[in-house]
Amino acid sequence: MPNYLGGATNFVHEEPKPDEVTTAQNDYIKGQFETLQATLDNNNASAADGYPSIIDIPTFVDFMLLNELASNVDAYEFSTYFHKDKNGKLRAGPIWDFNLTMGNDLFMYGLDRSFISVWQFDNGDNIGAKFWKDLFDETNFRCYLSKRWNELTSDEMPFNHTQLRMFIEETDDLLAEAIVREQQAWGSVTDHASNVDNLISWLSQRIDWIDANIGSFSSCQNVDTPPLVISKINYNPNSAQLGDTNEQEFIEITNTGSTTVDLTGVYFGGTGFVYQFEPNTVLGAGRFVRLANDADTFRDVYGTIALGEFTRNLSNGGEQLLLLDAFGNVIDEVFYDDSNPWPEAADGNGPYLQLNNLTADNNNPVNWSASTEPLEGAVLSVNDHPAGVLQVFPNPSSKVLSVIASNSIETIALLSLQGNTVMEIAVNELSYDLDLSLFTSGAYLLKVKTTSGIIMRKIIKE
Repeated sequence: MPNYLGGATNFVHEEPKPDEVTTAQNDYIKGQFETLQATLDNNNASAADGYPSIIDIPTFVDFMLLNELASNVDAYEFSTYFHKDKNGKLRAGPIWDFNLTMGNDLFMYGLDRSFISVWQFDNGDNIGAKFWKDLFDETNFRCYLSKRWNELTSDEMPFNHTQLRMFIEETDDLLAEAIVREQQAWGSVTDHASNVDNLISWLSQRIDWIDANIGSFSSCQNVDTPPLVISKINYNPNSAQLGDTNEQEFIEITNTGSTTVDLTGVYFGGTGFVYQFEPNTVLGAGRFVRLANDADTFRDVYGTIALGEFTRNLSNGGEQLLLLDAFGNVIDEVFYDDSNPWPEAADGNGPYLQLNNLTADNNNPVNWSASTEPLEGAVLSVNDHPAGVLQVFPNPSSKVLSVIASNSIETIALLSLQGNTVMEIAVNELSYDLDLSLFTSGAYLLKVKTTSGIIMRKIIKE
């Protein structure tokens, strides 16, 4: 990847290892970073196809702030990890290697770079790929960076200087006996008390400098998020039912508002299960969608259709579910558990968790119950939205691909990636279930001709 020093920043595969990664995997991973850079070169902040559609913004924000607080000279170019789940966004982290920070450097080699008054992504040395500075210079990202910094430096928060000082002093007390032994054995402790004071002072000055240079967050301080509510959770299905237990998992999201919601850019964050809604997916007022661990099993067990499949699975022991918009603003948050006061009947006994009242606080366990009611069919909105909206699910699919359009579908064609027509069928309806079972596994182009025009989608037949 290019950098602002006129050279390139190289990336190394950690998993799969360099000698194990396939050409396809390498090209895919490389393509993620190249697409990220292309969106920034074009100043594209769109939730549909801009940089927010590629990266998990909260992880990039936290990665930068952690390394900048410490003025880490090895950040960005070295000691920088990324990871990505299938169907998920590119995430920055985990963080690693903080020895050359807070004023410390390889002084024995004549290096002195961990300064109070510098951005490490733009210090003229070890700056990393150019997308770091481009993100900082992009108005929206900069706003969320500043907003998060203001949050973390507030009273009783981890970056607040009083909290940092207390942590340092508490750690110093724990080290008191070890310091004596270290000095007796090696004689390497030089003016320890002064070093601790200098560290506390250095952090105070660093926080003040970032405060003065990070910019305003007023434009993203109060962001309206759609009225989406996590309304059903099946985290530990009954193993006596058809199919693998994990494959029966599902989650339901309901639009509790009075208008249609565009789900473009909406995704689940955190480190649990992974899902990002496809661009132009819409959800009508009072309607809901379900996401499944396995769409085919979901159809077989529950007799209805899931909009899509999530990666990983829901934890049987409870976890935090974070529904976010494209920039990482929290739309809804539930931290469910498998023990009292959460309904324990939903823990592997057949029932699923159901929110009793859609207007109630769904992070409060008393508002949930264990239900065995059959699932009614999900109702997807295809009206009250600009012409040309198309929903295709589940994708990937091994059996039936459901196609729903906002205008009457005239024909559906399946094409090879080279553009050759594999099949074509007349429809003349708003929706159609396309049987994929007879087709070879692989990637195809779906060509849907509606009364408003032609829409193309890439699909995967498993």
